[in-house]
Amino acid sequence: MRPKRLYLNDGGLFWEYWADRRDCACCPLREKCLSKTDKAGARKVQDSYFKHSVQRHFYRRWEPEYREALKKRQIWCEGTFAAQKWGQNLTRVLRRSFKAAEDHCLLSATALNLKKDDKMLSLTHRGVFFVALTILSLLIRRFVNSPTMARSADRFGDTPTNIFAARK
Repeated sequence: MRPKRLYLNDGGLFWEYWADRRDCACCPLREKCLSKTDKAGARKVQDSYFKHSVQRHFYRRWEPEYREALKKRQIWCEGTFAAQKWGQNLTRVLRRSFKAAEDHCLLSATALNLKKDDKMLSLTHRGVFFVALTILSLLIRRFVNSPTMARSADRFGDTPTNIFAARK
């Protein structure tokens, strides 16, 4: 079998291998492999471009270090993301571009962390927290009222101001 091409489809990135026509012509299993209407006259095999990485990941899944890292990811990353989706309006991002989406997620994570800190701070430190929360709210308002946000929010029928007002 020889590689013919590397191609991308909806299922992923694949190497495509073709057998030699002469090998397929004299093979006793030709009828099982090829249909009568096959114009190529040779067997075609598709193999994932990322096969080796997937297999390496598959074999590591029972190692103690891998299991420990997976537990930490489930606790810290996925739990925080679920909380952001539920309570911080991350069901969809209303700004265009990858950078804008990243900014939206980082501001949401900052707000979530400040809410967690609020629960841990004592009453004597509430003034510092209030100042930080005020600065964050000003940043969010500037972020939400940007022209890009207004254009994309109009497409969905939302206005930038009522998105966060509904969450309070």
